[in-house]
Amino acid sequence: MAFQLLKFALCLLPLTTEAVKPRAPPTAGRKSCTVIAKGQQQDDVPQIVQAFKDCGNGGLVVFPENQTYWIASKLNPVVSDVVIEWRGIWQYSDNLDYWRNNSYPVVFQNHHAGFILTGDGIHIDGYGTGGIHGNGDLWYTAEAGNTLPGRPMPFVLWNVSDVTVSRFSIVQPQLWSFNIMNGTNIAVDQLYCNATATKAPWGENWVQNTDGFAIKPRSYGLTVSNVTCRGGNGIAIGSLGQYLEDSSVENVVVDNVKIIRYNEDMENGAYIKTWIGEQAPQSSYESAGGPRGGGWGSVRNVLFSNFDIQGANLAAAITQSSGNNGSFSGTSNMLVSNIAFENFTGWTNTSTASSARTIDISCSERHPCYNIDFQNFDVASKTNTTGTASTTCEYVAAEGIHGQNCTSP
Repeated sequence: MAFQLLKFALCLLPLTTEAVKPRAPPTAGRKSCTVIAKGQQQDDVPQIVQAFKDCGNGGLVVFPENQTYWIASKLNPVVSDVVIEWRGIWQYSDNLDYWRNNSYPVVFQNHHAGFILTGDGIHIDGYGTGGIHGNGDLWYTAEAGNTLPGRPMPFVLWNVSDVTVSRFSIVQPQLWSFNIMNGTNIAVDQLYCNATATKAPWGENWVQNTDGFAIKPRSYGLTVSNVTCRGGNGIAIGSLGQYLEDSSVENVVVDNVKIIRYNEDMENGAYIKTWIGEQAPQSSYESAGGPRGGGWGSVRNVLFSNFDIQGANLAAAITQSSGNNGSFSGTSNMLVSNIAFENFTGWTNTSTASSARTIDISCSERHPCYNIDFQNFDVASKTNTTGTASTTCEYVAAEGIHGQNCTSP
């Protein structure tokens, strides 16, 4: 799969904005495996695993439309050169105890996963009907805004290359909706994500950590287009730099995205988040009780374009102080550069009536960010109709921000 790199030059604006459309290879002549759901909430995972064993290397795996597959156990197919016609729905079981105690442990942020897909040459098409239902509302209600260990990610691409995903949905994800770690050359088109806590009191966020699209360390050459996120936390790059390792993300295009707030459930539209540059003690389970931070690398050549923001707290953000206990502001070892936010419209739902902030840029004093470009950025603040929307900036290189006037945070 070809990936069209953004053309950035030092101190110049990006010259191209076109995202690559996913294209799956022909299916003629491939060995085919069609999986029919057992029904009555019987575990479909054994036969799904068998289909990937039989047809996951050079073949075609089919999940027909109008089939609902009961996902009652974890699975991690390893595949190569596979076409997946994913027209049906995978629905996670409601056995929260099973998932807490049996999901795949993921060292990164001490999380877990129910389904991990690994390999190269992976081509998924949901045809507008297929996807995953995570039964996430059960988790949102059980935890009531306090994420506990063992909550599984519904869809993880781990150690993958040359991947296409199109016309796919992830509804009620338990954790991050669509997650990429260690991925190269990935194209996603027409993705729908919906995280709605139906029992959350109005004004409370019970869908934390359900980012619509999460790009994690060592991911290169991604194009993501035509995405709708309802609830959750928008489009995320990061967090990065939590561990003592290279956490780089480079050459990313995210285009034509709608961000929709339902309750108190949408923090950001598009954002980049990195950790402090020194290891500091952490109390959150996401750090497994150990000191975290100190990772290094770069986030560069990233384009966020054509975003319709409907009520996120912030339309765009770069924050580089995750894990800070008050002593390590501005220490991140991650260099953020050549980032463009283009053609943003809509409104933000800021927390106080006096605030009109729509953009927050807080980078690293060690490695000040630069070439952060805003073009045609027209996002208003709903809670301050009389003021002008503002941008707060710190630890930015001289003339490192284009298209916005910065104020101190």
